[in-house]
Amino acid sequence: MSEDLFASLYIDECITPLVSSLLKKAGVNAISPHESGGRGLSDLEQMLKAKEKKCVFVTADKRTFLKNIKGVTHYGIILIPRNVSVSKANVLVGELMRLLNKFTADEFENTVLYLSI
Repeated sequence: MSEDLFASLYIDECITPLVSSLLKKAGVNAISPHESGGRGLSDLEQMLKAKEKKCVFVTADKRTFLKNIKGVTHYGIILIPRNVSVSKANVLVGELMRLLNKFTADEFENTVLYLSI
């Protein structure tokens, strides 16, 4: 059970760091491997880093993570389309904010959500 009402987000390396920056400006606890020294980690290592930091993991690597999460507890995973470019960063941030306002940190636990943008 989480102590926080709002979930923290770990934004995968495959997503532009602009998303993390925009989320932080909106007051969200968002972590990106671009700024936290996690660049170059394997997909599984990124997912485990999100778990270690008690964050919902946001990624576009759908196949990798669906394969790796079987039997693994996590703080939530949000899968996004691969084609989310820098020009759609604001749209993605808006959708992530909508989810953060809809679900508590506890409700994200061990849940996989798909965002279509």
